[in-house]
Amino acid sequence: MSAIVRLLTSSAIAAAGLAAAAQADILRHDTVLTTVVGDEAEIPAYDSGANRFFVVGIENDASFVRVVDAANGNVAGMLDLGDGTANSVAVSTTQVAVAVEAANKTDPGRVLVWNLSDLNAAPASYTVGALPDQLTFTPDQSRIVVANEGEPEGYEDGQLDPEGSISIIDLGTGTVATADFNAFDSRQAELQAAGVRIFGPGASVSQDLEPEFAAINADGTTAFVTLQENNAVAVVDLATATVTDILPLGFKSWQPGDNELDPSDRDGGPGNFQSLEGLYGLYQPDAILTVEANGQTYFITADEGDARDYDGFEEEERGDDQGLSGDFARLELTNTLGADGPADGQYYTFGGRGFSIRDTAGNIIYDSGDLVEKIVTNLPGGALNDKRSDAKGPEPEAVAFGMVDGVPVLFLGLERANGGDLGTILTFSLEGLGFGTDPEYLGAITSDLLGRPEGLTFFMRDGQEFLAAADEETGNLVVFALNIVPAPAALGLLGLGLGGLAAMRRKRK
Repeated sequence: MSAIVRLLTSSAIAAAGLAAAAQADILRHDTVLTTVVGDEAEIPAYDSGANRFFVVGIENDASFVRVVDAANGNVAGMLDLGDGTANSVAVSTTQVAVAVEAANKTDPGRVLVWNLSDLNAAPASYTVGALPDQLTFTPDQSRIVVANEGEPEGYEDGQLDPEGSISIIDLGTGTVATADFNAFDSRQAELQAAGVRIFGPGASVSQDLEPEFAAINADGTTAFVTLQENNAVAVVDLATATVTDILPLGFKSWQPGDNELDPSDRDGGPGNFQSLEGLYGLYQPDAILTVEANGQTYFITADEGDARDYDGFEEEERGDDQGLSGDFARLELTNTLGADGPADGQYYTFGGRGFSIRDTAGNIIYDSGDLVEKIVTNLPGGALNDKRSDAKGPEPEAVAFGMVDGVPVLFLGLERANGGDLGTILTFSLEGLGFGTDPEYLGAITSDLLGRPEGLTFFMRDGQEFLAAADEETGNLVVFALNIVPAPAALGLLGLGLGGLAAMRRKRK
């Protein structure tokens, strides 16, 4: 079955009344490979030397890392993980690394590292912190940085809440250094006053902070690590394995005159966009990446949002629990900011419903405002999953970056942009980053071969740029060939199914 490919053109943007109406180029995408790798596909990594993918996923409730031939989409093998759950995979030019959560998630996890030249040989194994959620190689490939989330079992008596941490694996010496948050345990009140959310019942700062996703600057000296539930980013000196700073991310205003969101579910119809006095959003980013522009480092986050719900603690309330009515009555809100609950007349919802760009001190350079949700609502054919409007909206989950025909492009994967029929990835040009110009919207990659794109990876082969998406709804690994084309030439692509190099299969659960 061919993919349904729809592009949001400049005329469609203008019809929707969006700020990004003036654009000269859009991104064209052709589906070139699709294969089902399991019940769910989550994280893809590309091995350029052997033209293959390593994909983390789930089959029959068991996790796997499968090897997929990029030439034909065939599953060519599987990595032997032993006990535990694979959460992330990364590839260098010579090695593949997998983050493996222990059978008991509060126990220390492992990172397994194979040489790409012999996947049948036993991997090197490194002990890291509890619940290693994501990992990445440093630019020089000498080290692996691991975000250990340290998620609690719960907060009832006898339940465990391990410390969050960042592990730095030195592949040359075979040693593991740990950047922990112990130095911040005595600074809880200071952090909370600055806006860092520390709110697990009885938890220390070290226990409460939960590293989610790490990105590294170009010279390999510093990691920026999202602390999603805490609405913050940790800064890590990789040479000393030290957390040097915790950056609070602040709040996004959904008040009149600032931004609008759709606070309520509905069946069909246009977006119901509104603002509310006293309403703010917690950015709570998931994925993060770093980019260099005009001699400066920036980090870009997918501001998904997340709420804690464990035995002994639940922070999520509906709007009517906090005195809201009408369309805001069912909007998901938090009942705590860390030190205490919101003040009278203030309400805080989960996630930023978009993406943001910050400098290395955490200052906002750009925030997408309400653009992402409005784009998705107005996509031709409709791609908004309105069952999520009163929760976190489109839930930006994944980010990737790459140069396409000389244009620096940001890819933003949306986990909840649709009802399971059209997976959605938005694209933006970053040509003006570092020069005071906002990102320019280039178009949407929408496909019925995707439902909830979880992980993205950009790569090049034979002079052509590609984006691979792993999808947890369909279990598909989908690869798109990319080009930047003038907008008028791209109009003819609307609604066309673009042929691929391999047989395409569509799978729905």
